[in-house]
Amino acid sequence: MRRGQEFANLVHGLLVTDERGRTAEIANSMGLSYDALYARLRNRVVFSPEEIRSLIAVLPDARIASWLLLGTGFFAAERGALDQPDLDARESLRHSVIRMIVDASEAAAQVEIALSDGRIDHREAAQIQKDILAAERAIATLKAHVKEFETQKS
Repeated sequence: MRRGQEFANLVHGLLVTDERGRTAEIANSMGLSYDALYARLRNRVVFSPEEIRSLIAVLPDARIASWLLLGTGFFAAERGALDQPDLDARESLRHSVIRMIVDASEAAAQVEIALSDGRIDHREAAQIQKDILAAERAIATLKAHVKEFETQKS
């Protein structure tokens, strides 16, 4: 696999599945032309660190940050409830708790489903790992929100 290919595939997948039709808008927000962003999505040109930072700002998807931190001992945590930016600190904390419970429950459910036949195949293992990463992000976000809430109340 060529340098940058895995990251380009991830971002391409996010834009195609989650942001269908917004690629030109995202490119413009990043200060790139549509063609320049497309060249990066197809890995003809490797994303620069500045472009990755801009991409995360324009497309705040934790999967991007998590991929960058994979294998480092660090987790991506959201600074706020990005999908509901109008929430105050208390509601953002509550949202983080619910998200952590849901993500951890999904990981546990996938393990239970996988073990129904007494083994875990490679597809099931990949899904479980994906769900565990989501739960880890949710826990890291919750931890950050608790600390922020505690600081605001002091």
